[in-house]
Amino acid sequence: MVVGGFWHGANWTFICWGAFHGILLTANHLWRSLRGEREASAAGRFVGWFLTFAAFAVGMTMFRSADLATSGRLLQAMVGFGHAPENPPVMVGFDFWVMEKGFVTEAFVRNWLGSYWSVVGSLATMVAFAIAIAVPDTMELVDYREGEPRSNWRRSGSPLRWSPSPAWALAVLALFGVAFANLGSFSEFLYYQF
Repeated sequence: MVVGGFWHGANWTFICWGAFHGILLTANHLWRSLRGEREASAAGRFVGWFLTFAAFAVGMTMFRSADLATSGRLLQAMVGFGHAPENPPVMVGFDFWVMEKGFVTEAFVRNWLGSYWSVVGSLATMVAFAIAIAVPDTMELVDYREGEPRSNWRRSGSPLRWSPSPAWALAVLALFGVAFANLGSFSEFLYYQF
């Protein structure tokens, strides 16, 4: 995992990000070996899901920060120990419109979101989060379970489940058409866009 972090960039933040994921994988395998093959309760599944999401959020502070000091300040702010300046100007344009229309007050934005986070951004994040939770992943779409011993957590019976049909054939052909039409376009490598 450290090598995987180094592959993302030659910076201590990426190396720590890789090491952090290595520690998490080790903890996961240790937990599974100590716990054994028991069915998890609903509360246990929720706690596991929450811890996984929290670990991802912590890891992203390392991945997106310019240096380890910035990552540390982000982590402090995430747990409520950040020190924001007094009455900074609201910097997010979306919120000006929301405040002008009277949907929220400036005091609400300052108290609950600060000057750099957005009401509209928060709503968009909640919608994206709901989509990520509700929409089936690719393994659920095809109901693939063979070779994956711990696949019983996956949902089955989704209305979006793939099966050969004329509608899916048209969807795949349309996707192929879009990809083929864009073959000549240039897009910079993903990691250079950061």
